[in-house]
Amino acid sequence: MAEALVFKNRISLALYSLQAIWPAAVADLTLYLTMALYGVPFDSSYLGLMILVTALSLLLIRPTQVATGEPFAEWAERVVNVAGRWALLLAALLLIGYATKTSAVFSRRVVLTWAVATPFLLVLTNYWLHRLITRVLADPANARRVVFAGINDVSRALAERLRQNAGLGMSVAGFFDDRSAERMGATEIVPLLG
Repeated sequence: MAEALVFKNRISLALYSLQAIWPAAVADLTLYLTMALYGVPFDSSYLGLMILVTALSLLLIRPTQVATGEPFAEWAERVVNVAGRWALLLAALLLIGYATKTSAVFSRRVVLTWAVATPFLLVLTNYWLHRLITRVLADPANARRVVFAGINDVSRALAERLRQNAGLGMSVAGFFDDRSAERMGATEIVPLLG
């Protein structure tokens, strides 16, 4: 049993770690592929740019937890969030390039194509990564069992929310209360465990 719990936590940890580093990986890979598309050789200046983009991506483009209940509103907010953070990252890069007088080293076509293509790829890959995480966490084998101490309207509402949102990775096992099942209104949906 303890081994299964550790396995579940490792899966969750791996997925959330992947979600955290994903923007940096997408930005760097897009830059590399854009360079290859235009035939620009990969040299130390582009390596330095990739390292800087990785650091800024890890700082600025963090995964967001948006839970509005409406899929369109949720994804619209994610798109605005990614676009805003990407614009902030580009502004930081421009400021660093201006301050160090190194912006002329980079191909304008590569940088412009990369700056426009990356946010679209970030949103697209974020969508698929979010679906993967939700699917893995919604799998009953990966769910953590949850019990409630006391049956009341608040604990019932929370239990129902957890049941409806399987992507949270929690499975309601039941309730504990010192009152009888008949008095508390416990049912098969709200099992009284003791």
